[in-house]
Amino acid sequence: MTAKRKKILLAALSAAAVLVLAVLAWNPAKQLYRQINRLPDENGMYKIQEQWFEAMPELDEDSVLSFTNRLNAYISQSLTSENKIYYGAIPDKSWYTADSGWSTLDHSRLAEILRENIQGAAEIDLTPVLSLDDYYQTDRHWRQEKLQGVLDALGNTMGFSVKLTDFTGNAFTPFHGSYEKKLKNPPEEPFIYLTGGALDSVSISSYQYPELQEVYDLSKLESENTYDVFLGGISPIVTLTNPNAESQRELVIFGDSYSSSLAPLLCGEYQTVTIVDLRFIFSSLLPDMLTFTNQDVLFLYSDWILNNSAMLRF
Repeated sequence: MTAKRKKILLAALSAAAVLVLAVLAWNPAKQLYRQINRLPDENGMYKIQEQWFEAMPELDEDSVLSFTNRLNAYISQSLTSENKIYYGAIPDKSWYTADSGWSTLDHSRLAEILRENIQGAAEIDLTPVLSLDDYYQTDRHWRQEKLQGVLDALGNTMGFSVKLTDFTGNAFTPFHGSYEKKLKNPPEEPFIYLTGGALDSVSISSYQYPELQEVYDLSKLESENTYDVFLGGISPIVTLTNPNAESQRELVIFGDSYSSSLAPLLCGEYQTVTIVDLRFIFSSLLPDMLTFTNQDVLFLYSDWILNNSAMLRF
């Protein structure tokens, strides 16, 4: 090989090496740039400490106001004077990183709009009783075993007391959260569901899953969304019945998937707990399935739903 050819070959190899190094360095550099400028990755995800988040849109005040107007109309037209009516908003977990510099939906303003406009329902503020650790790392939902503060806040206003120490924790690993498919190396975290106590005598009736016999569908533990263990997943109407409850009180929760993990914990205090998900059923159809008399009624929605309230079929 001539000296000239050797020089050309060496130059080509050097250029190739530089290109390889540039490619190898690109991804870390890109990640660093996004982190510094508070930009989510190509899947709309970002990480703070051990928690993963999905980038939140800006607060849609018109959506929240529309929710309050439709809720007021529904309360006036469909509920009775004997119903005790409450509402609460569940903060997105990103709200607890509001000082991080990342864009966060303004839960404080959202709560203010609800407070100023909802009529005939008592507010239950869940903001101070939740923290970042109460949510899954790879999902936006709250963790059932972390809901003592929520239970206390609800109970203080609605007149009951539930202690998580009365239940038994059952752990499964790894948890498959809704963000898992968007993450290259999702962390493993435990999934804990609570059994025992009042749940031993609870039966379930699910509109979507009539074959379901248990409060927890353990076949979902290794599914793509482990959270569907709670009540088998999303259903327009689910009723939990406990003939051995402390009272004959009844509770109706108008909510979203967050209620699936909360509702079972209330079955010791209420003889029936019914969850209605208005994303999947029109409120005009409810009189054929549900009669309102003197039940407690709780409207409990996450920030995500309230910011996209058109999906609720009031």
